[in-house]
Amino acid sequence: MEFFYSEFQSELERVDFLMGKQADPSKPYEFKYEAREVLQKLLEHPSLQGESSISTSAKAIVYYMLGVNHFETEEITQSDKHYSQALELLHSLPHEEQTRYLNAFQDLYNALGILYCNRGENQPGLDYFNKATLLYQGMKTAGGDKFSHNLMDYLAGIDDFRFIIDGGINIQKAEQNYTLSLFYMAQCYEKLGDKQKAAMYCAETMQRQMETGDYEIKDWAVNAISMAEYYQETKYLNMALYTLQCAMKLLPTDSKRKLRSTLHMQIARCFEAFLETGIELHESGSEIPREVHEKSVEFNLEVPFPSYTPPLDLEAAKNTFKMSNYHFNEALKFFLIEGYVTEHIEMKRDISTLYRYLAYFEQDKRRVLAMVQRRLELVEPYTKELNSQAYSALWQQLMNEVAQLYLDIYDLKNDTLASKGKKKKDLYDKTNDFAMVSIEKQQELLEFIKTFEVNEDTAKDLIQSRLNIMFGVARIYSRLEHPDKSRKLEYMKKSLLWYERIQEYLQEVKKGQYAEKVSDLNEQLRICEEMVGLMPIRISQVNAE
Repeated sequence: MEFFYSEFQSELERVDFLMGKQADPSKPYEFKYEAREVLQKLLEHPSLQGESSISTSAKAIVYYMLGVNHFETEEITQSDKHYSQALELLHSLPHEEQTRYLNAFQDLYNALGILYCNRGENQPGLDYFNKATLLYQGMKTAGGDKFSHNLMDYLAGIDDFRFIIDGGINIQKAEQNYTLSLFYMAQCYEKLGDKQKAAMYCAETMQRQMETGDYEIKDWAVNAISMAEYYQETKYLNMALYTLQCAMKLLPTDSKRKLRSTLHMQIARCFEAFLETGIELHESGSEIPREVHEKSVEFNLEVPFPSYTPPLDLEAAKNTFKMSNYHFNEALKFFLIEGYVTEHIEMKRDISTLYRYLAYFEQDKRRVLAMVQRRLELVEPYTKELNSQAYSALWQQLMNEVAQLYLDIYDLKNDTLASKGKKKKDLYDKTNDFAMVSIEKQQELLEFIKTFEVNEDTAKDLIQSRLNIMFGVARIYSRLEHPDKSRKLEYMKKSLLWYERIQEYLQEVKKGQYAEKVSDLNEQLRICEEMVGLMPIRISQVNAE
C-alpha cells in the first residue's frame, strides 16, 4: 500500500509536469513521450499486477493518462484504446467503490466524446457527453468535498490531502467537468446542424462560466459573437444585442482592441437586422415576432436587457440607422483597409445596405437619390483599388453592386423625367449615361468571368453568371428611352444584338462538354428566342410611329 501513497503519486505528478512542459518546436512531443515512458513503467510495476480494487483503480488512472497522452500526440487509435481500457477497469470495480471515482468517469466520458467528435462520429460522441451530464446530476446529490491530488498543496496547508488513488467526489472538479460537457455538446450539435440545441448548450455553458468566474475573457467574448449570430438568424434580436453588450462590458477598455472592434461590428449588424426585420414586417403587415423581445438566458453582469423594436416608419428607421452606423464606424477605426481589406470593405458594403434599408421608408425621391449616390461613394472606389485577382469573389460582388447602383440612379432620374413630361434630348442623354455606365460595369465583369477556367466543378456557376450578366445588359438596352427616335431604335437594336448573342451562347453550351451540368437552361433559351422574335416587331412599331 505504501507504494500507492508515495512513489505512485510522485510519478503521476511527474507526468503532469512533463505533459505541461513547453517543448522545442522542432521536437514538439519530446516531453510527452518522456511522460509516456513514465506511465508505461508504472503499468509494469508489480503493485499494479494484482486483482485488488486499489490495483485496478491505479491501472485505470494510468490508462486514462496514457489516453490523454496519445490524444495530444495525435495517435487517436491508441488514445481510444487506452480510454476504453480505463473505462472497463473502473466498471469492473464493486459498485460501492465505483462511486469514489465519479470524477474519473466524467473525465473519461468527456474524453471519449471529444475523440469521437473529432473523428466525425458526432452521435456516438454526443452519447458520451450525455452520460457525463447525467452522471453530474447524480453527483450533485451525492455530496463531496474539495481535495488535492498534489502532495505539495497538502504540505503547504492549502487543503486537506487525499491521494488520487483513494478517489472521492470533488464537487469543484465535477462542476468544471459539467461545464466542459455542455461546451462540447454545443460544438457537437453545431456539427450535426442542430443550431437551436447548439445555442442552448452554448448559452448554458457561458452562463455557468459567468457564475463561477471560470472563463477566459477572450474565449467568452468569441463565444458570445457566435451566440449572437445564431440569435440574430432566429430573430431573437434583443437577445443577440444583449449577449454582445455583455461581452463588451467584460473587455478591458485599454486592451483587446481587435476583439472590441469585432464586437462593435457585430452590434452594428444586429441593428442592421432590426432594420431589415422592420422592412419585412412592413411589407407583410405581420406583427412583431415574440422572439424579438424574448430573453432566453441572463448573465450576471448588470447589463440591462435591451428593448429595441424593428422600425416601421421613417423616424424609427433613422434612429436604428444611426445606432448601426455608429458602431460600424467605431469598428472601422481599427479595421483599416491597410491590413484588413475584407473586413473593411464588407463593413462599407454593410453601411451601403443601411442606406438601402433607410431609403425603403423615405418618400422624398430626391433624398432617395442622395442615398443611392452616397452608397456609390462608399463602394465604387474599391472596384478600382482592389486587386481583382487576389480578391476575386469580393471584387465581383462590388462590381455587381456598383452596376446596380448606377441602374438605380438611372431609374430614379428617368421616373423624374417621365413625371415632369420633359422631352429635352440633353436631359435624356444625361440620364441614360447612368444606364450606360451600368452596362460598362457589367461588360467589364463579363470579360473578367470569361478568364476563369471552366471545369466539372465550376461550369454550372460560370455559365449561369455569364448568362445573368448578358440578360441584364439586353434588358437595360430595351428599357432605355429617348425623344429622338433614331436613338431609341439604336438602343433597341443593341438589345436585339445581345439577345442574339445569348441565344448563340445557349445553343453552344447545350451542345458543349458541360451540357449535362446546365440541363435546366431550357426556360432561359425559350425567353431568349421569344425576345429575338419580339424585338424586330417592336423596332418596326417604333419606325412606324
